[in-house]
Amino acid sequence: MKYKEFKKKLQDYPYFTTAIFRLIGASEKTLYNQVNKWVKAKDVVRLKKGLFTLNDGDRKTGLSKKLISNVLYSPSYVSLESALSYYDMIPEAVFQVTGVSTKKTQRFSNDYGEFVYRSIKKNLFFGFQVVKDEYGYDCLVALPEKALLDYFYFNV
Repeated sequence: MKYKEFKKKLQDYPYFTTAIFRLIGASEKTLYNQVNKWVKAKDVVRLKKGLFTLNDGDRKTGLSKKLISNVLYSPSYVSLESALSYYDMIPEAVFQVTGVSTKKTQRFSNDYGEFVYRSIKKNLFFGFQVVKDEYGYDCLVALPEKALLDYFYFNV
């Protein structure tokens, strides 16, 4: 498959996984190899293993860091300094996106930045809401009070 044809099929989506290869109809292995070549050519951006997006110029929709954070590691919600900054509760600029998850602590780095996840007990995994990002996609972000609670939980 040529990149132009691939781009036409996926340009309306903010991201895609390798599961889409079956739906496109080409050989999964062949398409995976082509995607890896397109990653090297900077046509496709790897967010993590098996999760990709078209480059910003070829995608018709935007891709926010909040949405990336939610899809990189699930279940998770944006919290701590990232949420506090979102609500203008701290004056500092926040350069990495910090999320909270019931899974183990994890860190991802890609072309869009650093994404850090802190592990929390399942009974403390609450207090988040669905907000629309700047492109209209639903993202999970801690409520202001919960972001403070999470901050104290991890830092005190």
